[in-house]
Amino acid sequence: MDSLVSYIPFPVLEEWGEYGMSLDTAANRIYVTTPGSHIYVFRDEITGITDESSEMRGFDLTIAPNIFRNRVALKYYLPSLARTTIKIYSSNGRLVRTLYQGNQQPGDYCLHWNGQDNLEARLAPGAYFVRLEIGSRNIIRKLILLP
Repeated sequence: MDSLVSYIPFPVLEEWGEYGMSLDTAANRIYVTTPGSHIYVFRDEITGITDESSEMRGFDLTIAPNIFRNRVALKYYLPSLARTTIKIYSSNGRLVRTLYQGNQQPGDYCLHWNGQDNLEARLAPGAYFVRLEIGSRNIIRKLILLP
């Protein structure tokens, strides 16, 4: 039996209506509701566990907000000069967008993604994965695109 623990309204523009999110800790599900009475269910670990091994190696990737409609910020740090690639994959593993590919100097970086594929077509709502590759190492983070 599901055990919904909370309902969290989204802070969005008034004309968009009310979006909400509920967490089901028993089944590890996230429910996102839209003004049009659509309910999206995402199954994942919702405990907030991070990839500690990547932090120990000196680089990391943060996504804010990780549930978004129009634009999301991808922030990362490089400890040294490195060949860097940032790609977005659909939930079925298909590459949908390459945001950056090339050499980068050490430092902090921030890229934005607008929910479009490589042909600049708007992608369907759902779960997507960002993969940051630095040399032979990589970090993968999940994000959710709303309608």
